[in-house]
Amino acid sequence: MKSLTITLSGFFLFLSYFSLSGQEKVKLEGKLKNQTDSLSIPYAIVSLLPNEAIKSKIQCFTDQDGYFQLDIAAGSYAISLQYMDSNYSIINNVTISDKAVDLGDLYVPIKEINLNEVVVKAQKPFVKYEPDRTLIDLTVNPATAKGSVADGLLKIPGINVSPQGTISLYGLYTIAIYLDDRPANMTMAQLTDYLSSMSVNDLEVIELITNPGVRYGKNTQTVLNIKTKRKANDGVNGFASGAGEYFDELSGRISGRININKGISKNYISSSFTDYRRTYTTTIDLTPKEITSEHPAYKLTEKESLSPQQTFRINLGSDLSLNKENTLGAKVSLGKTGSDFTNRSSINRAEQELASLSSIDLDYKLVLGNLYYAYDNKKWKWTNNLDYNGNNLKRKNDITRQNYRQTLDENYAFYRISSDLTTSIFQELTLSAGINGEFSTINSESQTQQANTVYDYNENNSTLYFSLNYRKKDYFASAGLRLNREESNGKFEKQNFFLDTCIFIFQPSFFISKNIGNNHQIKLTYNKYFSRPNFRDLIPYTSYTGSAVRRIGNPDLQISKEDLVSFSYTYMKAAVAELTYSHTDKPIVEAIDETPEQLNLYRTNLDKSDYIRFLLALPVPYANKNKQWIGTNYFAVQRQFDKGKINQAAYSQNFTVFYLQHKESLSLPSKWYFETQITYYSPLFFGTYRMDKQWWIDVSMSKIIGDFRIALQANDLFNTNKADGKYSSAYSTLNFHKNWNYPNINLSVSYTFGNKKLDSYKVKNNNIKGTERIQTNPDEGISDKK
Repeated sequence: MKSLTITLSGFFLFLSYFSLSGQEKVKLEGKLKNQTDSLSIPYAIVSLLPNEAIKSKIQCFTDQDGYFQLDIAAGSYAISLQYMDSNYSIINNVTISDKAVDLGDLYVPIKEINLNEVVVKAQKPFVKYEPDRTLIDLTVNPATAKGSVADGLLKIPGINVSPQGTISLYGLYTIAIYLDDRPANMTMAQLTDYLSSMSVNDLEVIELITNPGVRYGKNTQTVLNIKTKRKANDGVNGFASGAGEYFDELSGRISGRININKGISKNYISSSFTDYRRTYTTTIDLTPKEITSEHPAYKLTEKESLSPQQTFRINLGSDLSLNKENTLGAKVSLGKTGSDFTNRSSINRAEQELASLSSIDLDYKLVLGNLYYAYDNKKWKWTNNLDYNGNNLKRKNDITRQNYRQTLDENYAFYRISSDLTTSIFQELTLSAGINGEFSTINSESQTQQANTVYDYNENNSTLYFSLNYRKKDYFASAGLRLNREESNGKFEKQNFFLDTCIFIFQPSFFISKNIGNNHQIKLTYNKYFSRPNFRDLIPYTSYTGSAVRRIGNPDLQISKEDLVSFSYTYMKAAVAELTYSHTDKPIVEAIDETPEQLNLYRTNLDKSDYIRFLLALPVPYANKNKQWIGTNYFAVQRQFDKGKINQAAYSQNFTVFYLQHKESLSLPSKWYFETQITYYSPLFFGTYRMDKQWWIDVSMSKIIGDFRIALQANDLFNTNKADGKYSSAYSTLNFHKNWNYPNINLSVSYTFGNKKLDSYKVKNNNIKGTERIQTNPDEGISDKK
């Protein structure tokens, strides 16, 4: 019956447009949302009935976001909605003159329908592309459904996580993680613990912002913004997961979360426990260009063991929807980490071998807090945040060969207050502005056999930014300016080192895109970034990372500034070809200062670094989308030019880097999902180190059984991802090998429980003629349909 109704509606839609074909038309648009939970109402029938005389209905379908658009003649109309076999009156009278009308968000009290099973024909896409960002819905991807957010992030197209734990896009762009539009202010390990206890069902959307502009900081090229649901069903629901991983030793994690929602209140409590164990082996061969008794050749072997590192974390949060426009919330996270690190090293020099053992015991406590208030209506969006990050680090370091013992007690506190405002000046133009204040302090006391060392450091940073965003038909443009005031005060009494600086830095940003056809888009961007040295890298200290390797500070470090211009072409919103040029003044790199007994790692500035990069991203479906077989390909080539001085000697390096990644994603019957990925890096320079080529293969298989999800993943299947490299100076050549990513296997099980009300309304399995435009949109890749 419903199929017949929609078919007849399409027929009347044709008749109504035919009858109006000789009249001048204007655009009427709007977006339908459920009054109960503010979710979009997709694939509903919107009907317009003229009030002046009896004429045929004018009808259209809403898209997956509840948006509808009609070209109609001037007049007076009544608007109604047909959805899930029910009819709703929206507006009794709306007058259309000779100007376009945007009705904005229209809230409809949809009747609640509980369904045991829903077959979706016109499904919400996993990926949706917009001019300045990509929107990812992990709940509709079979690879991530019913899993944790931490696992889901690894399935986002183009996302890479290195063996060191850093996250990047296409293996090239470092990503800043934001939680509900706020900086996460966590290490990757802390963030993984937090997100492992969160189900993808708790997410509204994930935004991958590739043109972040001036709002997101001084050195942020890409932002991954994880947005949780503001509206949720009443009742109790939860998520639990457990994972075991074998990586030379056995590691494991258990985590869970419970949501308690009632009326205007949304609350949660979650926790996680991680037992992490790792073993790494590093070998270094150093050969002086002229071997002497003072500078002999030698070989260093280090075996580092982390056994174990145990972390416990608990998180609490509450959101209060005061009304449709005002929301108040608070979040608190408490964490504790204890780890035992052991380094066994041996140095073979001049036919003599010296062995050494060093150990580090670490105790780390963390407190995170956030208060926020948000106001959101049709024209204004205003968010305010107050954040706190406090931690205490206690460390004991013991190195036998140097008879070196150190205890460290360090306290860190960070406060942040921010206010961001977005408003529509008129339909095509919006203004965004914000102010941000940050204050942080570090108090550190170190004790050795020789002396006590104390240093204090304070930062007081403030930011003011504004940007204008213009959007009309085929154009989208944004221009902004960010003013940064950075004040630093620190003292390191042992070396009589004092820091007192206050600087102002302007950051302009510009972005424009244009649709040059139904499936073609071009973009041009410009951004300015800067990086300021950390206080720990500035102070003239000495810190041992092992028995034969230590890190030293460099008080002469300077600020690094980068100008970046990018031009890109996009086909069907999915395939991207991008050309980028970057120029950096005073880039900060890591170098090595050698002595007969020691390798000293330190940071220094080169004079400049330039690169030209070409990137090609190509997601291709091999079959139609119903079979869910997608291949994604990423290729990049970069030519880089570095110049400066290392250890007072001239340094110049020109090199070319290639990056290639191919991924196969296949949905199989009975809710099985398979994915394999191969990644390749050509030889490249990492700072001043030359790294040999690297390649590895990752494979994963998962299955959904009711409310359970089971996943098995194997990383670096053939043990090929090893760090082999070389460092050359004016005095010697250093070759190193680090086995940092033994093949590892990860088995995880997750379970979702609680109330089973639908989070959104979806269409039943109907063979609807006329919905092809919905099913063939390019949001998940290049469509092979005609």
